[in-house]
Amino acid sequence: MNSVLTRFLLGVAASCALSWGQVASGSLAGSVTDAAGGVVPGVKISALNASTNNTAETNSSEAGVYLFAALQPGTYTISAEKAGFKKAVRKDVEIRVGQRIHMEIKLEIGDVTISVDVTAELPLLETSTSE
Repeated sequence: MNSVLTRFLLGVAASCALSWGQVASGSLAGSVTDAAGGVVPGVKISALNASTNNTAETNSSEAGVYLFAALQPGTYTISAEKAGFKKAVRKDVEIRVGQRIHMEIKLEIGDVTISVDVTAELPLLETSTSE
C-alpha cells in the first residue's frame, strides 16, 4: 500500500514538473543586413501584436543579430528602422506556442537629406562714394 502511494505521489510530482516546463510563447530571431549583405548593428526592431496592441522592442547587436525570446502567440507586424535606412515592415507574422521563427531583415538605403545653410554678411554700402 505504501509503495502505491509513493508511486502516485512521484507521478503527480513528475507531471507537475513537466507542466511547469511547458512554454506558452514562441520566439523570433534573425539578423539585419543592408543591400550589400553587410550586418547592420543598432537597428530598432519592434513586434506589434495585432490582437492586443502590445509592442515588444529590441535592438540588433554589433553582429546585426536580434532576438525576441518570448512572444505571446498571435499575429505580429515586425518593423525595423535606423537612421539612413528605409523602414522595413513585415505584416502577418504568425507566432505559435513553442515555435521558433528565424527571419532575416534586409534594410535599403534611405533618402539622405542634406541641408546646407548659407549665411553671409554683406559689407555696408558706402553711400558717399561709388564703392
